[in-house]
Amino acid sequence: MTTKSLVKDKFLQLNAADYTDRGKRRAVNEDTVFHQTNHLNDGRSAGLYLICDGMGGLNGGDVASQMVTNKMVAELADLFYPTSWVSADEQRTEPAFCTLTRHLEKAVEAANRELYSYSQEKLEFARRMGTTVTVALIYGKWLHIAHVGDSRAYLLRAGQLTPLTRDHSMAVELLNAGLLDPAKSFKHPTRNKLLRAVGVEENVKVDVCTQEIQAGDKILLCSDGLWQAFPDETDLEKWLDSPTDPAELVRQLGAEARERDGSDNISAVLITIDEMYSWDLPIVRAVAQIIRDDLAVAR
Repeated sequence: MTTKSLVKDKFLQLNAADYTDRGKRRAVNEDTVFHQTNHLNDGRSAGLYLICDGMGGLNGGDVASQMVTNKMVAELADLFYPTSWVSADEQRTEPAFCTLTRHLEKAVEAANRELYSYSQEKLEFARRMGTTVTVALIYGKWLHIAHVGDSRAYLLRAGQLTPLTRDHSMAVELLNAGLLDPAKSFKHPTRNKLLRAVGVEENVKVDVCTQEIQAGDKILLCSDGLWQAFPDETDLEKWLDSPTDPAELVRQLGAEARERDGSDNISAVLITIDEMYSWDLPIVRAVAQIIRDDLAVAR
């Protein structure tokens, strides 16, 4: 029996690691990161990856980012039970895309309501709490992203880096209006002035997108403390285009950002996409039993 005859199908395998550091100047780390990858019964992988950057200019940034992370994970927990996932065929249709993307959007909206209500009730926070959120949900070969603020998501494919999110900042609005020189945007005083954040208002507008992924891809979620250390995106591209395993690569990337700047909290979640095989389990079990029987006879 050849190895090829045992192969049932090819799937994408998700490997993830995170990094977070308070940096050189901040007394508190107001970033929160989360990642979880599950292997479902049909051989596919499902992953939830999240980064929140509590707003340092407001009160309780660390509380805000942790609250939103906890709420998001709770809202999306049901998606990690295999029976709750749509099938691969169903996911190719528009309703399935809308279902998963809408799940993310609703989770961010629920987290926004909870944080906003909490901040209104707590006098010590002076009714002003907020955080960014960038969340990625992967099932099979599809990546779904929801985003508010200026934490970012990038896709590295075949050595080329592509932003998957757009900052909700004053600097970006000025750039789009042609009122700001791109070369000066990294040092412009409005670069950290957010126009959208979770928890600041009773309602929040959430950006969502869907991207097909493939073996060899890398996905980076990061706070502004990391991406601002790489003003030239081709530099970040070179760092990510390394064969280093995700845990070591994200550690190196975070350490480099801290060395270059370190004025803010630095956080990232890195996901690498590899190819794996789903084996015909009945055949594998039968072969394993034959091997066990042979070993028993040999003894």
